[in-house]
Amino acid sequence: MNYFYSLCFLLLAPTFSGYAQTSPEELNHAGFFKWNDDLDGMFHDVMTLKFNAVIPRLIQEKKQNSFNLIPHYLEDYIDFFHAFIDGKPKDIYGKYLERKEKRLLWLEQGAEADPYTLFTQADIHLRWGMIYALFQDNMEAFKSIKKAAVLLERNDKKFPKFLPNKRAMGILHTMVGAIPGKYQWGASLAGLRGNIRQGLGEIEEVIDHGKRHPEFEFNEEVQVIYGMLLLYMGNSDLKAWGAINTEILDYTKNPMAAYILANRSIKTGKSKQAIMILDKYPKGEEYYHFPYMDVMVGMCKLYRLDLDSEKDFNNFLSRYRGVNGIKEAYHRLAWIYLLRKDGSKYRYYMSLVEKRGEHNTAQDRTAMNEMEEAKQKNVPNVDLLQARLLYDGGYYDKAFNAMKACNAKDLKTDQEKIEYTYRTGRILQKMKKNDDALKSYAETIDKGTKKPYYYACNAALQSGKIHESREEFEKAKVFYEMCLKEKPDQYQVSLHSQAKERLAVLKKKKK
Repeated sequence: MNYFYSLCFLLLAPTFSGYAQTSPEELNHAGFFKWNDDLDGMFHDVMTLKFNAVIPRLIQEKKQNSFNLIPHYLEDYIDFFHAFIDGKPKDIYGKYLERKEKRLLWLEQGAEADPYTLFTQADIHLRWGMIYALFQDNMEAFKSIKKAAVLLERNDKKFPKFLPNKRAMGILHTMVGAIPGKYQWGASLAGLRGNIRQGLGEIEEVIDHGKRHPEFEFNEEVQVIYGMLLLYMGNSDLKAWGAINTEILDYTKNPMAAYILANRSIKTGKSKQAIMILDKYPKGEEYYHFPYMDVMVGMCKLYRLDLDSEKDFNNFLSRYRGVNGIKEAYHRLAWIYLLRKDGSKYRYYMSLVEKRGEHNTAQDRTAMNEMEEAKQKNVPNVDLLQARLLYDGGYYDKAFNAMKACNAKDLKTDQEKIEYTYRTGRILQKMKKNDDALKSYAETIDKGTKKPYYYACNAALQSGKIHESREEFEKAKVFYEMCLKEKPDQYQVSLHSQAKERLAVLKKKKK
């Protein structure tokens, strides 16, 4: 019965031959959602950023099958990726918003007996909620999540076994769980419930279903969305990343797969692997250009102290038309000249950090924070910077030697002194010297608590992870809660999201 109206209109399709609806109201709630081989192929092309090829086909599909609403749903995904890759606020609140509202009007005309009718509307609200969150528009993100929640709950009651709904509920619960603590009261007031572990678990169930059912239309898409959520939360948990199926998410055929998997490699200290992925991902006119990949290549080179990475950051700046990542790129160029001991060029590029781009991403905010420090003539300690870069790239022995070369007595500011113990702890943890790492973290927390830097917050998080790995769950809980009490200027969403997730896991273990 769920597809009764859909089947009726498929049978009646010849009656409407040659007549394409020009407005959604003309459908009179008679639209349907039917996948076919052509639309499956178009969905794949959307997820692999082959927009030039897929847009004309979607337009043609709408003309030939105007009652089938799936093309409207897929078109919105293209605008979503445009906004994510190189979006500008004037487009997000201009043409993309206008097109989104029109598509929602079309999707509202789906048959009430079709589970896709409410699902597709909710999914578009969720999608743009992610974009609003990326651009730090918390109010619009919150409103979008709430609209999605209402639609998904209605749909879940009507169609409890509809699997795409579970995938969307997983995204919803993850996003609710990632809402910063100071906004959680608003989420509770609006009746929004969910946590990160719950949300990721629901998406993982859908991924598992896809492994058993390769014909499932959302197999590729759910892997991309899952990876994007892990990146947004800064999650480097290898178990969580293990849900990704690299046979489906193939970085040699899909730029989004390359972006996600290279980021995973970077976050887990495998920059050599990231460079290999970024070298092999598909490029060319058939794919939508992804300029931020140049920043990622540049960072992987910089992690090994290869100052030739300058050209990669400049490539990004010359090709990119969005607003995010610009401050980050100039910040990296400033670091390159600091490592070259060229103070004049360092100050020049830090001045560009202030003048250009927006500060929506954690990396852009980090650049702005250092720019403010540079104004006060507080320049990063070069030895600490080298150790940090080597650590981030996964070169732990070299990072440890760089820390040994750093004379703690030469550190001038409180930030440098706190960073010194923090970096030491991070390196020791990666070298599996956890007792020594805990001592460094304790010193970091003692010196850095209530300070604007993220060092104490992450030191608490990492201490919790060490104790959890030893099955010292009560100690782990104390440190995760300590992490949540810190309010650093940088990486707060990511660090708090991870602490909340681990607390949810510990709570489940107690039951």
